[in-house]
Amino acid sequence: MPVFLKGAEALVNAGADSITLADNSLATSRVDNVAAATLIQQKTQASPLVHIACRDRNLIGMQSHLLGLHTLGVKEVLAITGDPTKVGDFPGASSVYDLTSFDLIAMLKGMNEATPIRGVLSV
Repeated sequence: MPVFLKGAEALVNAGADSITLADNSLATSRVDNVAAATLIQQKTQASPLVHIACRDRNLIGMQSHLLGLHTLGVKEVLAITGDPTKVGDFPGASSVYDLTSFDLIAMLKGMNEATPIRGVLSV
């Protein structure tokens, strides 16, 4: 059993209803939070809160990521800008930032309402 899942189970046993899952915080590679969210949903009673960093995905990848989360039944997300890659383990990696966290929120709103957002999303 992965260490993060043991931690999630301990939090649920202590009374937590939700588990927050960072998206490569401090620009350091970690287990993909979608995989972690899926296991947490399957193995515990907690609802995952998945962070989505604008740093790591371009516009197409972001839409795909969001659609995947929806398909897996992950309903709670937190839009964040994300730490620049120069602070992490791979300072030569590039940051994407096609969207700001405000753009991501607008895109989420448009996807939830099934309406196009000019310049960001076409449905």
